[in-house]
This record gives sequence, C-alpha cells and structure tokens, in this order.
Amino acid sequence: CDPATGCVNTDITASCDDTDACTADSCDPATGCVNTDITASCDDSNVCTDDSCDPATGCVNDPNDNSCGDDTTSVCTLPDSCVEGMCVPNNLPCASVTDSALCLFDVATKGICVVSDEDSTPTTDPTTACDTVQQDCPTDVFADAFCLEEQQFRLLFTPDGPNWPSYKLNASNPGQYFYNWISESPGCEPGVTMETFTVSIPFPFVTQGRNSVHIYDGFEVGNADGVDCFMPPEEAEEAFPLSITMEDWINGAGDGVENLELFCPGIGQSMLPLASGESEEFCTFEVTATYPSDSCQIYLNVHLDYGLKGKDVDGNPADTFPDRYLPMPLAVLSDYGSQDAYMRVPADGSLGGIALADCTVYPFSHVDGGGPFGDNVESLNYFKGAKGAVVGLVQSSSNGQGKSQAGVSITHPTKGPAASGDTDDDGFFWINYKHKGKPTYYTITIELDDGSEVSGEVLLKGNGFAEAYFDVDTGTVIVQDASSTGGNGKGNNK
Repeated sequence: CDPATGCVNTDITASCDDTDACTADSCDPATGCVNTDITASCDDSNVCTDDSCDPATGCVNDPNDNSCGDDTTSVCTLPDSCVEGMCVPNNLPCASVTDSALCLFDVATKGICVVSDEDSTPTTDPTTACDTVQQDCPTDVFADAFCLEEQQFRLLFTPDGPNWPSYKLNASNPGQYFYNWISESPGCEPGVTMETFTVSIPFPFVTQGRNSVHIYDGFEVGNADGVDCFMPPEEAEEAFPLSITMEDWINGAGDGVENLELFCPGIGQSMLPLASGESEEFCTFEVTATYPSDSCQIYLNVHLDYGLKGKDVDGNPADTFPDRYLPMPLAVLSDYGSQDAYMRVPADGSLGGIALADCTVYPFSHVDGGGPFGDNVESLNYFKGAKGAVVGLVQSSSNGQGKSQAGVSITHPTKGPAASGDTDDDGFFWINYKHKGKPTYYTITIELDDGSEVSGEVLLKGNGFAEAYFDVDTGTVIVQDASSTGGNGKGNNK
C-alpha cells in the first residue's frame, strides 16, 4: 500500500522464469506460476535427426542413422538412408533404358523363365515366352523357376492409304526414350575430379532435342514411390548438344561437339541392318563430366527416339524411296502377338526380305573407370489393320506417346453422328463404318479425357479408307484420303 496513492499491485510474472530453456513460463492469476514443457516444439520434421531439449541451451537435433525416404530396391538404387542428418538416395552405378518419363517400361506381359535374378539362363528358347502374370514356367525343369520380365517396346505399323496394301512405321510405344547411367568415384575430389564416358547407341536410335545429353548430381536423383523411375533435379548441372541423325547412320559421322566425340560407322545405302534380330551397328560418343561440387556420384542421360519412325523416313533400306513394310501373309504370330516386318519392294509392291525382325534386341552400353555397364531392350512389331472407314493415331508431339482410350467419332454433314470408337493402348483407332453414295466430307472428332476436343474433316468414298493423325499438343490433324496424296490441316481444338 502506497500512503500517497493507496494499493499497488505489482506484476511478478517475470519471477516465474525457471531458467529452463525447455519450458514456456507464465503466471496463472488463480494458481500462480506455470512452466509448460515445450520439448515437442523441437521436432524439426526430419526423420534423420533425434530431437530433444537441453535445459541450458534449448533444442538439440542430433543426426541419426534411421531409414528414410524411399525404400525402393531396383536396378539403380537401394533404400534411402540417413547420412549426417540428411536423407540421401543410395544410388548405385548402373545403366538403364527408360521411356520419356525416365521410367522403366514393358509393354508385354511376356518374359523368359529363369531360376533367379542372378541366373538368367532360360529353361527354353528365349523366343518361347512365359506369362509374367500367370508365372507359367515349367517347374519340372527348375523347381524355383519364375517368369522374368523383359523390357519390350512396340513398333506400330499403320496402313498407308495411297500405297495400300502396305504399311508405314508410324509410331512406337513408348514414344521416346532415355539411356540413363549413374557412376561413382569413391574418394574423388568433388568439383574437381573428371570422368570420361564412352557411350554406344545402337541402330537406329537418334537423339532428341538440341541439348540431348544431360548431367546431374547423382546423390540428388530420387525414385518415384516404389516405381522404377529416375527423378533428377529439375535443372541439369550441364547439357551438351549431341546430334545423331539417320543421315549419320547411313553415311557415317565423325564430329566433335564441345567435349563430345561422335563416331557413326555408316551402314551404306542399301543394307537392312535389323533383319538379323539384333542391332549390331553403333554410334559412339564420348562425354567428359566433372563430379558435382558436393558428391562423388554423377547421373547422366541422353534423350533418344527410334529413328526409323515416320512416313517419309528412308533408312531401311536407304534406296531413295520412303520405307514401306508388309507382314508375311498367313504368318504365325509370335507368343507376343507380333511378327516380322518385310520390305515392300517399291518397283512392284511385292513382298521382299525381312526388313525389321520381330523381337529385335538393342544393346546400349557405356564404359567408364568402373565399367562396362549396359542395358538391352527389345522391339515387338504390331501391324494395325485397315478396318472400317477411317484409321489413324492420336499422339502427343512432345513425347511421341499415343493417347489410349480417347473417344473418336465421325459425323455426317447433314445426317449427324455416324459412328464412333476408342483408341487402343497404343493410341491407334479404326472406325467401323461403310459410306454409301457420292464422296462426302465427314467431321472426325477426338475427345480427350480432360473433356477437350480436336476435330478435322475426312473425305469418305464407297470404297477404301481415310487416315487421320491427331497431335493433341498442338490441335493439329493430318488427313489423308484413300485416293489422295494427303495434306495438312489445322484442327479445331476446343
């Protein structure tokens, strides 16, 4: 009590400070001092640290060796682990061919029977396939045999209207590819040590994009939640403008671009180098890269496509005529439902020799200080028959990938909807419809899964069929009538 002013009530909250850094100090008017434990606030949400509170200093986040991140075990990674308080991928030296999303692929459920991953000796001829779903390997030969997947991709041969019956190699599934590899140099000097890689690309793969070779910090490459995919940082540390073209394959090349030394042997003007069932010609290049500034592991890839695709390609053989193919009449299909592609003789349209053998193997490889490493993929030939009034493909130009399960319809100019269907797993479609009467332009429309549409016009006649090829990225449709040489047109994208 102050004699001059009366009662004085002094705030003594500060006296509740217990000098413990692990408590939040306050005063409750009803009960007095409150010292709340705040240790939980020290959690830094990092699975690679042990979180605690020291009364003298406050939060402590000590590194631990817990497991963390992705627990995937694949050809190029082991489960992630904690290193000095950080979760890092345990990437392994490896080589792998992927699709344009940097993921492993296999378009067939077929494989070969093996005893274990280490013993890849097939129980039967490798061309006799087993089913990876049913696991139908002959256990009377090896009790523990199982069906091991092979990395296979489809080559899609579509009808060529003006030259029917013949086919052009129009697309593949997947649409584009990457050859990927991870290399490490234990004890390197980060940011200083350099490594030179000699890379072999099999015929007929060509590069995609201006800067087709990309280099990343290998420790920063993750995986996609149990899916065998490479997930590098968004931006490459370096990129190089390597170019391999069909002209290089045919005529040969020996160019040096920056630190790349490219050599292509040249296959000549008339060879059919894929008739044997294995690609035996290679373009090689060298790339010299510096290990990242903070690690001794490096990841590289090169962006590729299958060079024999396209209606105007002349490379199999290189004979001044665009490549055209035929299936063998009444041929027995392989266990994959695929078959050999024969050359269509330009002079008379007859069946020539094998131009592209079914189940062709393509060996990719590279050599470095710890090599060699490599990966094989295999192509399956599928001929898309000319059924109905309109045939075609729906694709994305950004990656060459077909759009499956897209709705396709044709509409008569006065009578309205005429027929419809859906694209198959490869983005191919055919519309079963027979036009009657004089030649008439129909509207053909593609409806995508996001509700958007792309449309164009096709001329239908009483006999023959029309072709329509849609690019969903640009809204462009290329239409070719059975009686014409074809033309380009801008579709209506809405």
